[in-house]
Amino acid sequence: MGAGALDMSSVRIEPIAPAHIDSFHRALDTVAREKRYLSMLEATPLPQTREFVIGMIAKGNPQFVALIADEVVGWCDISRHYFPSHAHRGNLGMGILPAYRQRSGTNAHRDDIESRARDRFYQG
Repeated sequence: MGAGALDMSSVRIEPIAPAHIDSFHRALDTVAREKRYLSMLEATPLPQTREFVIGMIAKGNPQFVALIADEVVGWCDISRHYFPSHAHRGNLGMGILPAYRQRSGTNAHRDDIESRARDRFYQG
């Protein structure tokens, strides 16, 4: 199914897992190479990305991926501040592959992915 015919019920929002790392890395690299939305110009090497994700999981930092057929099409994460007194603060990271952004003059797909991820953040 192409992005133009995307049925939003096919998008799953899940906590990131080690099985998602390779696909997350590809998505991150795609968005970074646009040189528009992220401060990085390309994804970090796969071993560093793997270390980042495993570290996020180990620290209990929220990191969710939007999946279609087990491929990451978007993500949203919060890296909590490392000082315990600032644990209520963090850095937000997010991205959506270009094909899954604005369609037919609306931001419906992007907004749905973002709102579903945000809802999951607030749930726990």
